[in-house]
Amino acid sequence: MSLLRRPPISIQRILTPILWALLCLAGPLGAVGLAQQGEAEVQDDIEFAKGLAREWGFVDLASEVIREIERGGVSARTGELLGVVKCDIYAQAALAERDRERRNELFEFAMAAYEDFLKENPNSQSAASAEADYINTSSSFSRSLEISMEEAVGQEAEELRQRRIEVLTGAVARTGALISSLKSIEEPGEAEKRERGNVMLTRGRMLLELGRTEEDGEYSFQTAHQILEEAVFDQGEGTPASLRAYDLIGKVYLAQALWSDAAIYFEAVIEQALPSDPELWIKMVNELELSPQDKDQRWLFIELSSKGLVEAKMASGDIKGAMRYAMHLYMTQKKEGFVYSKMGYQSLLTAGAAMLDAGGVIGGNTARGTAKWFPNPEAAREDGVSKRYIVPTTDITLKIGQQVVAENQGSVLQIHGQKLMAAVLSRPGITVESSVLYEAAEGKYNARENQGALEAFRVVLASLDDQDKATALEFAPGTYFRMGRTYQREGRHLEAAMAFREGCTTYRGDPQYDGSNSKGFYKSMQELINKAPGDAAIKDLFESAEKLAAEMSAGDADQINADLGDRERRRKNFEKAIEYYKLISKASNVYEKALVNIAVCVYRLGRKDEGYKLFVDYLDNYITNSLNSTGDSPVKEAKRIDATATARFYRVLHESSKQEYSSVIEHGEDYYEEHPDQTSMAPWIMRMVGEAMMFSGQIAKAKTYLEVALEAYPDNKHIAAFAVSFYKELKRQRDLETDAEQRKVLLREMAELLAIGNKAASELSFGNARAESTHWFDLEEWEQAQRVLETLITKFGSDPDHEQDMVRYVKPDLAHVYLALHKVPEGHAILADLVTSLIKKPSKRTLIDYARAVTGWVEGDSTDIRMVAGAGTTEEEFRDAVDKLNALAASVEEKWTCEWYLFKFLAAHAYYTWATAEGGPQDSKKLEVLKSQLDVLFQELGPQFKGEAGVPGVGQSCDDSEFAAELGQDVLRRRLVWLWKKSS
Repeated sequence: MSLLRRPPISIQRILTPILWALLCLAGPLGAVGLAQQGEAEVQDDIEFAKGLAREWGFVDLASEVIREIERGGVSARTGELLGVVKCDIYAQAALAERDRERRNELFEFAMAAYEDFLKENPNSQSAASAEADYINTSSSFSRSLEISMEEAVGQEAEELRQRRIEVLTGAVARTGALISSLKSIEEPGEAEKRERGNVMLTRGRMLLELGRTEEDGEYSFQTAHQILEEAVFDQGEGTPASLRAYDLIGKVYLAQALWSDAAIYFEAVIEQALPSDPELWIKMVNELELSPQDKDQRWLFIELSSKGLVEAKMASGDIKGAMRYAMHLYMTQKKEGFVYSKMGYQSLLTAGAAMLDAGGVIGGNTARGTAKWFPNPEAAREDGVSKRYIVPTTDITLKIGQQVVAENQGSVLQIHGQKLMAAVLSRPGITVESSVLYEAAEGKYNARENQGALEAFRVVLASLDDQDKATALEFAPGTYFRMGRTYQREGRHLEAAMAFREGCTTYRGDPQYDGSNSKGFYKSMQELINKAPGDAAIKDLFESAEKLAAEMSAGDADQINADLGDRERRRKNFEKAIEYYKLISKASNVYEKALVNIAVCVYRLGRKDEGYKLFVDYLDNYITNSLNSTGDSPVKEAKRIDATATARFYRVLHESSKQEYSSVIEHGEDYYEEHPDQTSMAPWIMRMVGEAMMFSGQIAKAKTYLEVALEAYPDNKHIAAFAVSFYKELKRQRDLETDAEQRKVLLREMAELLAIGNKAASELSFGNARAESTHWFDLEEWEQAQRVLETLITKFGSDPDHEQDMVRYVKPDLAHVYLALHKVPEGHAILADLVTSLIKKPSKRTLIDYARAVTGWVEGDSTDIRMVAGAGTTEEEFRDAVDKLNALAASVEEKWTCEWYLFKFLAAHAYYTWATAEGGPQDSKKLEVLKSQLDVLFQELGPQFKGEAGVPGVGQSCDDSEFAAELGQDVLRRRLVWLWKKSS
């Protein structure tokens, strides 16, 4: 039996990795396990596999999940789908990979996998989706290659360029074939039309990139222009797709340096989405009754095209026009309260840079959206602008830079914001605070613009001349440190040494930078003395650096050896690291840490038993010996705690590898409480301890420990692995469990766990929410299922990637839930669309639900029958519902079965409501049809429908467990009797 059936995709985001991990081995929790996995179960498993690749880069594990699904038994159609998923796993992992070379390698694997699949399965039903995925992957791969090209030089750069051309050329050819295929559909629905437009846009975008990459890209540019114009015609003017096409045409013209033509298209996007004239915008909002969500969608197009429009107008010399749209972006966001995306920040930076280049002033109230650009203050005053509302463009640009920096800490946008600030500060006559100068200089430093950074830091130092001592002490040590590091990058070690020395002598006393500057001074002098060992002046400076390092680098020169040992250990030069650690004196604050690190190096060299003995000796003998007391030194005590944490970790790691479970629990159970700051080792130990509890039979204790681990480390992959192991154990218990109620209890626990995770997730995962909805559905907890299913439609209903999921699973389930809750109109609205869907032929359950939603149904046991009214109102609806029920009855291979009788009853009941239902057609003639149908059954089965003359009665041949559970105990037969009496 597959270990991956209907997996609960854990608690992502509260438990980001755990959310995936819990999925891993949660088995089927329904009442009956089937030999072959159901379609929904397989879909959940596939989502899990994709998540392993996308979220964690676990390509091998994701592939194993797919193999496990295949071993569980799947249909031929699903087998083909899994072939596509195998390709997708590489693509997902590549998108998540940060290392440039590894990312490109994964993309190469993905491309090869797609090509092999399409070559081997040209007539597969999955070929079309695989083709689309191949194209999307090619697009992503081309972007990755572009990034690599920026970092490469010489032959490597040329090879990357040629590979990018190959990737784009191949993908463009496939888009052409795919577009032709989509055009051949005689009566395309909205989904097909939308897909055709998306492929056209993708083809245009790729041709644009191809033209940029080629030495002569004119043909590619022209072809891109043609397909994008065709996309506008195909999708219709004013549609989102047409606006995206206009933006891409603008980019094509930009690439060709046709600035005015480019501006026309970019401007068309903005003026159609969110006009620059405030009065036109107000009119549009009122006439179209735009909701906040509608406005947000339109704002995306302003973010999309403002960058290109401002660039095009500046390049064409239309400074006034460029400023108009730069201010449109800037003021609209402030006035409407829109949130910038990454794309929006890029446009904002372009707007800021354009303002800086344009010079002049901004006159008017930016908060109210009435400000505009003027070439000088006089022009603004002549236009009636008050003096207090006139500011230089440099002020606005500086604010933009500061905003981007503040709102994008730790990202490349922060660096771009700092560079924009630096550009402002480089202008003559600009006077700002030292903190602003420092922020701008740091931007150049982070961008490795060495010469610019040095100049900017000199400006910072100059600004400190007029500041008080406190301000100088706040910024000078960090400034000198970064100057020293910049000089080191340039190989200018003497200047670096002087900068570091100034930082830790003249401005001595900074706890953050004293040690760093003294170390920098020492290392630069070490470089110099190695190059000029006989130079007396260099020797004197080196001795000065040694003295400062001994004084400031944590107290003595032992720290230098500790640092060198750490460096070699990180480089995996373990023997060399041991040599440095052994030089550290016993009196040093870092001695104990060195002892433990020697043991670490021995262990990492493969001498694990020897290293383990060193750890045990330190923990059981050294620190327990009063002769080795740390005394009253808080520094030594802190170092001991750190060393103890490392030693305990390796001790438990070794004992776990030896399966010494009692020792693992004894030595590691309280680790997370004793060492809460060890955020890497503590969750790893919790995993080993928890698994030791499980493997030694302490299941309840392991469960409690897992709950603690989930609360302490919700975002850690080791806790995820612990969860996987725990769910393996739960599945084993379920496989042995025969009590249906106990299995139901387990299912509820899983559903509640997923509910907690999904509620706390910063970004809801489709797979996780889908798994939760499935559990509530199986439990018949209809309100809970409704909540999750409605969330799925709200969050993912308009996502093209989940369009098929909506039609195949989510909407049918939600409609069923609505009917179960007697929300018949809501269910009817969904089902009416599903039964006519071209994406997927409706299932048997969906057809039954549709008929029930139209005609109504009966509930209750054999003695308490209740009618639930349907939502159908027209002859056409009732006729359609009855036709579908009759078709279902005709499709049953054997008459007189429980299923056949059910369809007969549903059709008969439909005729009854067709004739009598309030709000329905109330066609009394249908009572005659009803009576004639029941007469046939009456003649064959007898007056009580119990069967006679060898014909099985109602309910006597109910092999289907689902129907038997619902219609057993004589329910269906009594309903037929009830309906017979109604028709008489």
